[in-house]
Amino acid sequence: MTKSKKDTRQTQRFCGLSQLSTMPVTSSDEDPLGIIEDATIIVENETVRWVGPGAEEPQQYADIPTVDLGGRVALPGLVDCHTHVVYGGDRLEDFGRRTRGMTYEEILAAGGGIHTTVNHTRALDEQEMADAARPRLQRMLAKGITTVEIKSGYGLSHTHELRMLRSIQRLKSQVPQRLVSTFLGAHVVPKEVSDPAEYVDTIITKMLPDIQAEKLADFVDVFCESGAFDVDSCRRILESARDMGFGLKLHAEQLGWTGGTHLGAELKATSVDHVDHASDEDLAALAAAGTVAVLLPSATLYLGGQSFPRAERFRKAGVSMALATDCNPGSSPTEDLGLVASLGCAVLGMTPEEALRGITVEAARALNLVGEVGSLVPGARADFIVLDEDVRDVREIPYRMGCDRISQIFVAGAPVH
Repeated sequence: MTKSKKDTRQTQRFCGLSQLSTMPVTSSDEDPLGIIEDATIIVENETVRWVGPGAEEPQQYADIPTVDLGGRVALPGLVDCHTHVVYGGDRLEDFGRRTRGMTYEEILAAGGGIHTTVNHTRALDEQEMADAARPRLQRMLAKGITTVEIKSGYGLSHTHELRMLRSIQRLKSQVPQRLVSTFLGAHVVPKEVSDPAEYVDTIITKMLPDIQAEKLADFVDVFCESGAFDVDSCRRILESARDMGFGLKLHAEQLGWTGGTHLGAELKATSVDHVDHASDEDLAALAAAGTVAVLLPSATLYLGGQSFPRAERFRKAGVSMALATDCNPGSSPTEDLGLVASLGCAVLGMTPEEALRGITVEAARALNLVGEVGSLVPGARADFIVLDEDVRDVREIPYRMGCDRISQIFVAGAPVH
């Protein structure tokens, strides 16, 4: 699907919503989902102008064009705040190895894992990368995902990392979703580099300046993990990125404790992701810094992990929790954020309300996009999904695991599915 044509009608009413979940920016215990019954949305110039009970609609909108949504349930478009959807090839062989007992770390050390995907991805040019990713984004759109963060990290050289980031820029004009670009050159040390410090220097002195000059990334991410990059190397990269004006993210505490979560909090990163093995001290630091914890239960489950981050610990510490697919060919080849919300409840112990906020407004918080996407509040982009006729409550999304209950999808007020 290509980008939909902009609707020439500047102001439009969407009414007949039996239940609308607005996902307010600030949650409350009484109404975390911001439920409005018999709701109307007024859209003007692709953004939400007014939202509320239809009976309270301002008189000034009385004569605008109307779309009656027939008593359905609706909520904001979903936000997937951690993906790797631009890549070449697959990792079917790795999947078979894991079923025969090999661990993620053993496969990586044997030259598989990320290295396999690097080889396939390096063989593609910019347009071929975009062509490979576009069907994935189309399937994600069909599941209600209207904002997607995409990481590089399968190039692992100056030439190939910038090629990945340029392919993401191409995709921005080819799909309806809002795309957020993240540079993950510090994914693993490429096999052809013998000195990790040399590669870190290349990231800092060559890659980052060129990415900044071409405005190719919103964020810089690092994989702070045994077998990838240690805390000192991550600090060097992130401090350099911060000084250049990039937002900061980290993969940390996925496979074991490294101290990456505390580093992310110290640097006031926008998010720290995975955090399966984060300590209580780490969570306290995240809360104090206002850093979002992006939980990725599908990755832990798919790799056969046993140490899931329990939502109760994050809730007690006061840490904002987002959920994401971690869509990638090796450790989480899923494109279904609704399924991840179900796992958030069934495996991590999130409430349905927390899971729904985790795939909308809190995921937007993990991208510094609060008030722009993930909520239906005045000034936000008019991205929303309308559920099937027989759905009476928005909490059915996490409740009905793996079931698509989406009837219509609107991006910037225009129908796209």
